Amino acid sequence: MARELGLNLNTAFTLARQAGMSTGHLGHPRREEYDKLRVRGLSRREAAKQVGVNVRTAKDWDSGVRKSRDARVYPDGRRVDHAAGTVTMSGVITTASVRPVSLKALEKKLHPRFLTLSEREWSWIRIAGWS
Repeated sequence: MARELGLNLNTAFTLARQAGMSTGHLGHPRREEYDKLRVRGLSRREAAKQVGVNVRTAKDWDSGVRKSRDARVYPDGRRVDHAAGTVTMSGVITTASVRPVSLKALEKKLHPRFLTLSEREWSWIRIAGWS
């Protein structure tokens, strides 16, 4: 109908919403098919593969997470904007990665593949030629 009227598709959707009409936008076109596959017992990975979506998207769908531009809106009301690095909840904005970590946790010996904090610091000192 938008083409017949010579309107941009987004303009047509906006006008329809303003007039109180449903635009029929229900999210991802294969979401319903994904939900049916999950009810039938398919794993998240298999169902996602069959409908052609990323496993992360499928995990969001299973958890009730909605995408809104560059952000994810969680069922508890959190809006995590990964591009801006912020978390918004009830009008309060905080930095996404602010969580105090104890020194003991930082120095905890990890899998041999990973370096501890002090090992990382020594690596930088050696790279910079300060030793």
